[in-house]
Amino acid sequence: MDELEVPDHIRTTLRTTLEKGDIVGHRYESDVAYDDPTIVSIAATESGVRVNDYDGTHRYATLEEVIDHHAPFVTDWFYWDRIVGGRETPGRAFLRWLEGADVADRSIDTRYDDLR
Repeated sequence: MDELEVPDHIRTTLRTTLEKGDIVGHRYESDVAYDDPTIVSIAATESGVRVNDYDGTHRYATLEEVIDHHAPFVTDWFYWDRIVGGRETPGRAFLRWLEGADVADRSIDTRYDDLR
């Protein structure tokens, strides 16, 4: 997958969301090149950002590291949470069906490549 640049308005929205104390949760299949597990959520801490992984482990990083290293996660979260919204709505279900988001072997990287 080509390098994905996260636009400034998405960086700002993520930063603002975390500063308010909200936890950003989103299912994301990571890029196999990084060999990272699926992120379940990220939350602000006094020393940076806590990244909670699907297997119950966690790690700490700066917000910029998370944004730069997990650009597909951040942009996908922004789209589904801030633009589409409405969890459990027919419109959201339809868009996820169109994208093939619920197909087990279609990671977000694969779906992004297919949409280009």
